Amino acid sequence: VVQNLIFPLLYVLLLILMQPVRLVSSETFWWVEGMIYDSYLAIVSSWSDQAGHTILESGDDISKITDDESLLLLNHQSPSDIGTIMRCLHGKSFIFSRTIWVMDWLFQFLNFGWVSKCHGDFFLLQPTDSNATQQTRLSDCVKNNFWSRNRKWVIVFPEGGFLSKRRSGSQRFARKNDLPILEHVALPRSGAVQCILDTLGVDGKYPGKNGNSHPPTEDFSNSHLIKWIVDVTIGYNRPISILEHIMGHNGPATITVHYRIFPANEVFKSKGKGDSETNQLTNWLYHLYYEKEKLLSYFYANGCFPSKSGGNAPTRTTPLLYTQLFLIHVFGAVGVFFTYCLFYLIFRFLF
Repeated sequence: VVQNLIFPLLYVLLLILMQPVRLVSSETFWWVEGMIYDSYLAIVSSWSDQAGHTILESGDDISKITDDESLLLLNHQSPSDIGTIMRCLHGKSFIFSRTIWVMDWLFQFLNFGWVSKCHGDFFLLQPTDSNATQQTRLSDCVKNNFWSRNRKWVIVFPEGGFLSKRRSGSQRFARKNDLPILEHVALPRSGAVQCILDTLGVDGKYPGKNGNSHPPTEDFSNSHLIKWIVDVTIGYNRPISILEHIMGHNGPATITVHYRIFPANEVFKSKGKGDSETNQLTNWLYHLYYEKEKLLSYFYANGCFPSKSGGNAPTRTTPLLYTQLFLIHVFGAVGVFFTYCLFYLIFRFLF
């Protein structure tokens, strides 16, 4: 509780005090902001360990692509999915500082939401705004923040909400359109993913549509375009709430996260006559989620995900960086003392 109150306030206060640096060098400002943001998310990612949970990883090694522009697609079962993926990214080349999250609108009202909003993450309000309005806002957010702030990864939940709320609607849509009925995931919505690819473009295949400020070469090969799409599948040995994820009051849980890395240009590899980029992407996402359904069916039957070669995929863990966490807490203590002194001096000056 103390961490969740102090560190967001310190983050916001430091950004306010650093505004003169932003006027002199925007690049330096956002680099420092990224380090502070990375420190806060390192604290958040440690909560699952403090609660006694075990988070395992399997499949492809995403640490090999931390310096490449990538789009991560996650299934969404509960708010604890965010804490889970934060724990998985902990210690991977300071990738926290180079991410843009696309999250539900309600998250911006939490302490973490204050930090995310300053960092440049996007909050999606689905029920009220039109799709066109949402995509315009998302495109502007990505366009304004991705290149200028040296971001590398965009993290999206294509189902558009928690599985418990989306499953029935997804199944009705599937029956109406003669599609497979899914139990463990909902059919993905392609709007946000399409908007991101339109804005950033895909390396080697697709230049994008919405004003890419880093024009690609003739063959669309450009270091600033999306290179990889990472399918992230989260499986729980039992359902846990966000409170249980942090507190662990019902005992430890085991969470397994499975990765599959695809070259982003695979999405637009084959184009039939009359196919648009949107249809290609929708079909590719549907196929991805049919496979994700099979992965989760295997997981719930066997307690782990399958490997590409058959059998159970080996799992690995990412150790907590205790030295880094200790230094972050020391920095937090110094920050609290500095803040106290600052407000004390202001109070004495005014009164």
